[in-house]
Amino acid sequence: MNEDTLTVVHCYAGDQERVERMLPYWLHHETPILLLSPEDAPVEIKHERITCRSAGKAGWKGARTILRQIAHWKITSEFPQTHLFLNDSDTVCLTPELPNYLNDDSIDLWANVIGTRHPTIPAYGMNFEPPYYLNQWTLARLIDFADHLPEEYRGYVTTDVETVEISAFYMTASELLGLRSQRFNDGFRTYPSIEDWAPWVYWEAQNVGARVIHGIKQVETADRLADCYRSWARYSVSEELVDTRKMTRVRE
Repeated sequence: MNEDTLTVVHCYAGDQERVERMLPYWLHHETPILLLSPEDAPVEIKHERITCRSAGKAGWKGARTILRQIAHWKITSEFPQTHLFLNDSDTVCLTPELPNYLNDDSIDLWANVIGTRHPTIPAYGMNFEPPYYLNQWTLARLIDFADHLPEEYRGYVTTDVETVEISAFYMTASELLGLRSQRFNDGFRTYPSIEDWAPWVYWEAQNVGARVIHGIKQVETADRLADCYRSWARYSVSEELVDTRKMTRVRE
């Protein structure tokens, strides 16, 4: 069992069935698991490797979701594991082993990064979408940023508008803190779900080795993607080559 890494799953009561069905894709990492949910929509699953905690209010966007995320960061910081793999209920790494390149200490935060940095405007032009991989030092810096928000960014925790999103808050905090961020070399996301682009996503897993996936709403989709990835891994290149290709596969 990998005691040095904590797998975290952010979810809410409406995700309970999905979380239960997707659980093998988090359990297969052989790490302790922390399920974090809102206090008004908690998720409870009994398992010897799972801890369930709740804080904050349910919602998809708006200040209450940022405040909930900050509360969940603080709960996560209480755990002893050095490395953190933070998921939503629709994100997985298809393989039991997390990618070797995540051990690169020169990167502070890994994410499914959407877009590119603006040449002159900080914290503009990108979104950092789940899952996220970071260490406790990076998490402590994110928490400190959240506790001492610059005035021009106070809207993140005071304004319940549709433009306030957790993924944008990750990006803003990372950029303003000067964190060294990187998109997953073999990451992939679609909107609103993988199922909406299923044939293309299966092609990505089978032909280029995409495996750190955001947007899976059905476990059957994850199962098929895992089969596609195994086919790629069996007949294609080594992980060492994947590490150097810096793959970026994004579909808006």
